[in-house]
Amino acid sequence: MSKKSAFDKFKVIQLYLEDKATLISIAKDSGISIRSLHRWIDQYKVHGLDGLKSKARNDKGCHRQLTENLAQVIEGLALQEPKRSVAAIIPKIMGCQYLAMPLFQRLLIISPLISSALRTKV
Repeated sequence: MSKKSAFDKFKVIQLYLEDKATLISIAKDSGISIRSLHRWIDQYKVHGLDGLKSKARNDKGCHRQLTENLAQVIEGLALQEPKRSVAAIIPKIMGCQYLAMPLFQRLLIISPLISSALRTKV
């Protein structure tokens, strides 16, 4: 989905703000999640039309590749029994402040790639 302009977002939520439509009907008609609509409404109420502008990423241009060191830490945690979910691995690596944090999607990619032969049995 392409980014919507602030005015486009306002046009989507306008009927709700004017009590002319429900969020459920707007979500169905627009294909936008109710959560996103709530976020847009909250931002509009606090900041007006400026609150609906897309924010620039603060890490734009940064290299976000997974380091070898971090890949080894993740692999070690994924190999432990009982098997950890990605959601359980993230807090563990957050404690390793010297490591660059990966994206959640990268963890999802790495975990299944670990050979089942490397996994320990209890």
